[in-house]
Amino acid sequence: MTKSKIPKSVCLLLVLCSSLISPVRAQSSPPDPRFGAVEAFRDPVAAAEAGVGWERILFYWSELQPDGPDSWNGYHVPEEWLNQAATAGREVAVVLKHTPPWATDGLPGCGVPRGLYLPVDDPSNLWA
Repeated sequence: MTKSKIPKSVCLLLVLCSSLISPVRAQSSPPDPRFGAVEAFRDPVAAAEAGVGWERILFYWSELQPDGPDSWNGYHVPEEWLNQAATAGREVAVVLKHTPPWATDGLPGCGVPRGLYLPVDDPSNLWA
């Protein structure tokens, strides 16, 4: 090889070798089911990057059924929160709290649901 062909050959060899080498990327691993977060829906990207495997979301019974057992507010918890968790592979642990006034003889919000001690198939058990 002549002196002028050596640099061209070296450049061609470098280009060919660099095209064969792919950049190293971190393998995305599934979320760790032992690692959870409270209300990860507030920053789903950070939760996914951290590998959060489950999240807790509060559901307020008084908001879900504000006017009685036959009323239903499906907009209390945005479906987007649940979809984001499912897409990221996170399980959702729901905590249901805040007893509505119609369902308790105690203080609204913290009273024990009426009929809680009754069998689940008893219509007077408002919790079941």
